[in-house]
Amino acid sequence: MTTTAMTTTRPQTPATGGADRPFRIVNPDQVISPADNGVLSLTLRDRVLADWQMDGRETGDNTPIQWNPLTLEEVRDDARRRTEAVHVDDVERSLKLWHLDYRGHADLPAGRLAARYMTAHGWSDPIAMTRRALVQFGKDVLPSHGVGYNDALCRLGDKGRALATLNTAAFTQACDKPPRRVRLYKRRDVDGVERTTARAVVSGTYGVYNDVDLLDQLLNEPDFSQLPVLSYRATDSGMRVRCALEPMDGPPVVGRPIPMVEIWNSEVGACSVWLKAGMWTLHCTNGMAGWSEAMRRYWYHSGDMGRVSTGIPQALDEFRVLTSGAIERYNLALSVAIDDGIKWMEAELVGHLTADQLTAATGHLLDPRASMAPAGTLARAADAVTYSAHAQRDPFVAEKIEHAGAHLLSRGLVMAEDNRIKVLDIS
Repeated sequence: MTTTAMTTTRPQTPATGGADRPFRIVNPDQVISPADNGVLSLTLRDRVLADWQMDGRETGDNTPIQWNPLTLEEVRDDARRRTEAVHVDDVERSLKLWHLDYRGHADLPAGRLAARYMTAHGWSDPIAMTRRALVQFGKDVLPSHGVGYNDALCRLGDKGRALATLNTAAFTQACDKPPRRVRLYKRRDVDGVERTTARAVVSGTYGVYNDVDLLDQLLNEPDFSQLPVLSYRATDSGMRVRCALEPMDGPPVVGRPIPMVEIWNSEVGACSVWLKAGMWTLHCTNGMAGWSEAMRRYWYHSGDMGRVSTGIPQALDEFRVLTSGAIERYNLALSVAIDDGIKWMEAELVGHLTADQLTAATGHLLDPRASMAPAGTLARAADAVTYSAHAQRDPFVAEKIEHAGAHLLSRGLVMAEDNRIKVLDIS
């Protein structure tokens, strides 16, 4: 199945000047099996809804790099546009009042799982589900690995889908857990029809805190409102925004890391509100954040979410101290040589990256786009890992790869003797 990329533009605010802002909307409404396992159109896949990143590449003709960061207000306005376009009121129902039909429904595209709930007036209209919503429902209702078991049944054809429906119905009727909030939104399906879709199944005490709510609070904080935005990505599962940790009138030195802070939020239970400190480099636009627990702040989606604003000033103050240490460690890594970078990376990143991710990372060791650090150094190896994260559509997957880069750098500084990491040849 091919993907279709569309581009929309938003006028730039007077505060930043320059050309229009492109927010790329990638792969709208493409349906794919959750694991390429033949259940082609059971649920809807995450989309990239907005994607913007500072371009730090040099043109090679001595043209200065254009410093045109977004403002936090622009990001908030885009988040508001997304929210208003898809808003549907959530529903809160006991789980045993829900029915999931793996055989589908005539009102949905062929093969799509149909969810309905009982009301005083009968069954609701059929609702499609995202994969995340189905997995969350299954964790509440089904035994361990129950969703995967139903996937396997569906691969058997019509009889398997009927069995998956009966299996789910039996456990749903036996479920005595408290009511759950089902988060809904409008989403256009493959047939071009926009329908109400279940995007998450969360607890009844879940604190609804949308991206707009978080960004509005940050804009009310003097320490945050003037920070330039370096990158911004939003998917159906979450949002990540990267800001320089200090206001800036112009670009940083190319290739030299600067302190940054990451803002994370999920409206569907994929994560809590996160602030993470780290560093960012103009040129490769690599980033590393949240190296240690001290460089992270979390606020769970429960209770009064106004408490986020009280913690922001303290978090930023600490981050400004801690990021100086992170940049110092990176600068030390510039002078640490590795005998065999690929062999050392393969040994140190086992359990941190998949085989494909490791191959992608080592492939960037000599890529001039990935780093300006000297070849054969620890800094170059860490940059290769973080640069490989750019290829990931899912910011949560990209974050894991970037954490692996931070782990590699920290591990290398511990192992280095006389600014050299020796790699034993055991062949």
